[in-house]
Amino acid sequence: MGHCHGTSRRRSVMRVLLACSPLPGLTGTEVAELARTGWLAQRPADRITAYPVSDGVSVPFVGSGLPEALLKEPTEYPLGRADSRRFAFRAGDTVVLDYSQFLNDAPATGALQSSMAVGEDLAWACANGAKRIVVALPAPGYCTDMGLGMLASLADVRLSSGWTATDPVPFALAPALERAAEVLSDVDLVVLASGEQRLLGFSGVARTWAYRGMDPERAQEFSRAMGAVAQDVSEAAAARANTRPLLPLHGEQKTDRPERGPFSGAASGVGFILDSLGGRLMSVGCATVSERLREEARLTDLFVYACAAIDESIPSGLQAAIELASAAAIPIVVIYDSGSLRRGELPRMGLDGAYQLRPEEAWRGVGRQREYAESGDDVAVTGTRAKLPGDELQERLWSVTGRVARTWGWDA
Repeated sequence: MGHCHGTSRRRSVMRVLLACSPLPGLTGTEVAELARTGWLAQRPADRITAYPVSDGVSVPFVGSGLPEALLKEPTEYPLGRADSRRFAFRAGDTVVLDYSQFLNDAPATGALQSSMAVGEDLAWACANGAKRIVVALPAPGYCTDMGLGMLASLADVRLSSGWTATDPVPFALAPALERAAEVLSDVDLVVLASGEQRLLGFSGVARTWAYRGMDPERAQEFSRAMGAVAQDVSEAAAARANTRPLLPLHGEQKTDRPERGPFSGAASGVGFILDSLGGRLMSVGCATVSERLREEARLTDLFVYACAAIDESIPSGLQAAIELASAAAIPIVVIYDSGSLRRGELPRMGLDGAYQLRPEEAWRGVGRQREYAESGDDVAVTGTRAKLPGDELQERLWSVTGRVARTWGWDA
């Protein structure tokens, strides 16, 4: 007697790499665990490796996620006064200083923003025995002193808090650079930028400020002034190192001009000054994704990246993940909170799929963020709160991750 055979297909075991940056109200670790369990609910036999990562941008209620991505069980230290509070995160002899929110004011306000706090925090880390300091900077950020407040603080020279790059520099740069470099001489200084931003040029900081709302004439004034300060800093750094000037003095064009480097405009010039002091500039994605997940990517069948909103540029961590996936010849899909990705753009970006969690936020995000901010007061006053984004995103993340598993899962 013959036997009838069903048409069911056996599932193949997949190796899936999940890299998860924070979502509003959810840390990267929480996103990674939700995505992992959401996938396994659909394909329990697959081998899932999940990591918290960061794009270097501040996400509502959770920050950038850099400390948890770079450090294991860090200790938090409050720094500064109540009106300028920021935090250092330490594990072993490594300290992370995250300015993704602190130096990211809106240029349209016209307010002054000093970098002196960065110098104070670096000096604190050195005095407390740090051997490796990671400084995270927004791109372009908003800092009207171009990093010279930080330099003055490290070198212990006087600079008024209201000084901007449009004013004459009131101290000698070469000895200030020498003293600041001495303070940092015993540490490995790593400077992370949330994205590419040149200090000068057609895509320089001042032009980005104008695009984001600064008065065009004021932005042009900053552009000219930043160019002059960059020239002076580079000549002083060259004199200190007894080498030829890094900037051309008579129209010579060079490709290694530091003020036009891809991350020189991080925090509006703080990156450029830290480069002059021996810091190693790189993208956040390089540190949290490329350096940590390169070997994992070579051993996986599918790369899934989760992140918050995607606006006019690809987040740093996602860009690094795309490059890893391309090098390993594996597909990569992104799960993101909200944004404006179009399906036709995905191949050009190097993506094989994109899944949006809250498409409605691309249209009502500003008003919703104001509602979220006010809900914090509700907690303090009444002990209750409005529904926060993390509550909603947990459900959607679980559902969408399951959909990705069903779509991309292999069947034998």
